Amino acid sequence: MSLSEMENSMTTVTFETKVYEGDWEFILIGNYLSRMINNCDYNFEKKTLLINNVNDPKRVEKYAQKKVDQGVIDAFYIVEEYIAEALEYFQLTREDLGKGYYYSTAEIVGLYLCKTDFLCHFSSDSILISNRDNWISESIEMFNQNDKILVSNPLWAKISLTNSLVINKSFHFSEAGFSDQCYLMSMNKVKKDFLIYHHSEGDKLYPKYGGELFEKRVFSFMKHNDVFRVTALHSYYKHQNFSKNILSKFFHRITFGQFLHFRFAFFKIFKKQIKFLNKFSLIL
Repeated sequence: MSLSEMENSMTTVTFETKVYEGDWEFILIGNYLSRMINNCDYNFEKKTLLINNVNDPKRVEKYAQKKVDQGVIDAFYIVEEYIAEALEYFQLTREDLGKGYYYSTAEIVGLYLCKTDFLCHFSSDSILISNRDNWISESIEMFNQNDKILVSNPLWAKISLTNSLVINKSFHFSEAGFSDQCYLMSMNKVKKDFLIYHHSEGDKLYPKYGGELFEKRVFSFMKHNDVFRVTALHSYYKHQNFSKNILSKFFHRITFGQFLHFRFAFFKIFKKQIKFLNKFSLIL
């Protein structure tokens, strides 16, 4: 076993994703969550779920507990129960985040609760669709070789890197900011002051409606501390919002996840018909 292989085998990684009122059924009914994890092809030390902004926490907890009982995840956390102490730890207030509070609480609590060497985060509507080089294992080797790397991510399937610096055939340094859709973060740099930074370039990159949100704060930390993001070129993830269509949720529920709308051609073919039926059902 080589030195890099030994280091990787001793490295611990937490898998994390989150749900909220608009998507928890898509994640917790059926096998979508299992697919998210299995597609990574990595032996995670811990697999966790963050529950945030749901109307009926007890109901969602019941479904999350089923995933624990099935061995899909190890634990779930209600964000509201931890956000106060997480903000205190990171020297932040709700006012500091402004409009970004709503968009940031799950990720902040996830960082606060993570006890492993790395945190692998997927937003609920992001999923790995190609893992040719096993991006997590290969990324950890990159982290071990360069302590200036803070985060790694696969390539978003819809984009190509036009403003990046070649490292090797598998990775580029990415200069287009930081995304909370999917990231592998080195936790050794996540200290109490991790989220207190502001950088003027962040004002241009991130939407004003998001306020001083998590993404923007991580980007600002990177700028102030001269650390970088790398992108794995041969692994891809897909990010697409879940439909708010009530019939999509209905089909998903009654088929136990078999008709997750944007993963199946059926919903593409009948998109207009479903939209019409949804409007009709609301009239009724």
